[in-house]
This record gives sequence, structure tokens and C-alpha cells, in this order.
Amino acid sequence: MRSSLVVLALVAGASAARAQGAPPNPEASSAAYQRALALAKQWRHDGDRATLAEAAALFKQAFLAGEPAVAECDLALALHYLGEDARAYARFSRCLPRLAADDPVRRAGYQKVADEVARALLVGHVPIDIATTPPDAEISISSFPADETTIAPTVVWLRPGRHTLRAHVDGHVDEVWQVTVTDAEAVQPARRAWRPALSPTVASAGDPIVPPPSAIDAVTQRERPSRRAAHLTLGLAGALVVSGAVVHVLGREVRADLARSSGDAYADRLTTWHWYQRSTIGLYAAGAIAAGVGAWLQLRGRAPVTVTVPARGGDERAVMVWWNGS
Repeated sequence: MRSSLVVLALVAGASAARAQGAPPNPEASSAAYQRALALAKQWRHDGDRATLAEAAALFKQAFLAGEPAVAECDLALALHYLGEDARAYARFSRCLPRLAADDPVRRAGYQKVADEVARALLVGHVPIDIATTPPDAEISISSFPADETTIAPTVVWLRPGRHTLRAHVDGHVDEVWQVTVTDAEAVQPARRAWRPALSPTVASAGDPIVPPPSAIDAVTQRERPSRRAAHLTLGLAGALVVSGAVVHVLGREVRADLARSSGDAYADRLTTWHWYQRSTIGLYAAGAIAAGVGAWLQLRGRAPVTVTVPARGGDERAVMVWWNGS
């Protein structure tokens, strides 16, 4: 099986060389990738594990630098021959779907080795079926190098021991799962499942919560009619009281004239005085009622208005209280 790595690499180079009218192969411009291929060929002849490990490091450097998916598949091959089948499976799960669109013929060759890796993992490993909400979370595994992650939904294979899995999606809170794989479980592996749901990040307790313009407009629209009605009613109350005072003064003059009158003049003055008296009482009473209503509207306008403000991520959890009179 060692020859598979070099055979696939040679097939890749030959197919690129025969392509007519195709743009230059990006692999040819990568010194790291070309050096890795040369080391893989050397490993085929001398079987030196250190040589293959160096090739794997260069394959990783090439695909992290933006080389096509074939560089990651070659890394998977190298990891397989180094005995790192769990890491190799994770790399194949990422590169094979990408390679299917670029070169389905080349993908078929890598798929044969991927199937071999899957069979090897049935002994000594336990599969973890991972699917996240939202999907496409980046999954990091404590027993893998930090720069070797995979994308959910996926299956990762773990050896016996304690492992920490972390799911990450930008704009969400990471989910972490610690799992222990026993030797007994690795002998007869049963698939486990991890279904983390990542919550959107929200404002911290110390962050100011700024309501959206729509919420401010809602408070303003409710505030202005209430306070305007209070002002108008209090103004009317004042006008009524002043009018009552004027009529009161005029009525006192009529009453003074009534005291000096007699006969028919007295009867006429008495009727006029009664009108002034009733008008004064009515204006004072109307003014008092209007003042009470205006005071109630004024106090009502200062009552707290609760506005629900959507928190970050669209979740209506934050509530703000606005004081209209402040």
C-alpha cells in the first residue's frame, strides 16, 4: 500500500500535464508541495518514517497556504501510512467532497485509500457522529493538532482516552464536550452522537443596551399625545378659574347695586345677580374638574413605559424602562 501515495501523486502530475488548454496547475508553483511529493517518493524507496513525517508536514503547509484539495488528500495519505488513521479520516472527509468538483477521476483513486482507512478504524477507535445547530461548525479535537479541524456534520474517530471536542461558529458561543473512550468500547465500537446547539452571542452584563429606533419612536408617539392633553387641560382649567374670578368680581358689583335698589329695579338686579352667582360657581367647578383631569394626565405621562428591545441575535430577552418625564 505504500506505493499508493506515489502512484496517486504521479497520476495527478500526469493528468495535469496532458490537460489541453487548461491553466497552469497551481501545484507546480508551490515549492512546499513539490518538495513533499519528492519526499514521498524517497520514502517509497527507503521506508524512513522521518522522511514521510516531513512530507506530511509539507503537505499540511501547502494546503493551509491555499493549495487545491489534492494537497489535503495527500496529507491524508501520509497520515494513513504514519498510522494516524483518525486524523487521515478527518482530512479525507474534508478534501474528497472538494476534489469531486475539481477532478472526479483523481478523487476515485483517493477514495479507495479512504475506504481502507475506514476499515482500519473499526479496530481500536470509536466513531463520534457530530451534527451542530447551526450547521457547518468548525470542530476541533484535543487529540488532534490545533490546525487540523473538521466541519460538521461529520464523523470523527477517537482512540481510548479522554478527549475534548469544541464546536465553533462565528457569532455564537462555543460548545465543548468532554468524552472518555474506554478500551472495551474500542474493541467493539458503537457509534456515539454529539448534537450541540450553539447559542448566539448576547451583550454582556456591562454593555449598554441601545434600543432600536423603532422602539424609541414607539415611546415618543405614546408620550407626546399624553403630555399635550395634560397641558391643554391644565391650560383650560386656568382659563376657567380666571373667568370665574372675573365673573365673581362683576357679580359683587351687581350685588352692591342690588343693596341700593328697590322696587322694579331691585327685581331686575336680583335676576342679574343670580346669573352672576351661578356662572361664578359653574366656572370655578369646571376649572377644578379640569385641573384634576390635567393633573391626572400629567402623572400618567410620567408613568414608566416598558419597551421590549431585541437582544443581539434577534432574541427578545432585554427589557428597558423609559421614564417619559425624565
